[in-house]
Amino acid sequence: MEDKIIEQITESFAGLVKPLRAMHADLADVKEGVSNLQVRVTSIEENVAAMISFVKEAKEAQDAIQVVLEGLVTTYEYMHLIGLSTSDPYMVKFGYIFFEELKRLDAIGFIRPVSQMGFNGIKDEHEHDDKEFNLKQYMEITDAGRAYIRIRTRTTTEASEASDRG
Repeated sequence: MEDKIIEQITESFAGLVKPLRAMHADLADVKEGVSNLQVRVTSIEENVAAMISFVKEAKEAQDAIQVVLEGLVTTYEYMHLIGLSTSDPYMVKFGYIFFEELKRLDAIGFIRPVSQMGFNGIKDEHEHDDKEFNLKQYMEITDAGRAYIRIRTRTTTEASEASDRG
């Protein structure tokens, strides 16, 4: 009788071996899938970290460009560029600092005389009077000056929006 019981138990276990082997194979597939998923998650995390690093570096570069752009010309020189870039007359008064600002903008290539009179005309006609005159009669903004305004405006606007976002 004992032999019969052992035989029945053996047959029962033999019937379980095949499903257990199938389950083992399924578990191996699941384990491999989990391992692949971990690799993908790690890869995604690395990509996100690389993107964050890139964005930080781009922001730092933008900040550096903004500093350079804002330092290239003074606030007053920038105001002269804006004044010369509009379609309206740009009314100014002569002053020695003002005159140096114009010479500097000309040296950078952001403005140029509209006639041969240029700087000499401004000095000869307005150095000793206290009257306003239209600078556009003597100077005009160059394409480089217009490009500078566009770039500086864009980077200043983007920096302001970025700081508003936090």
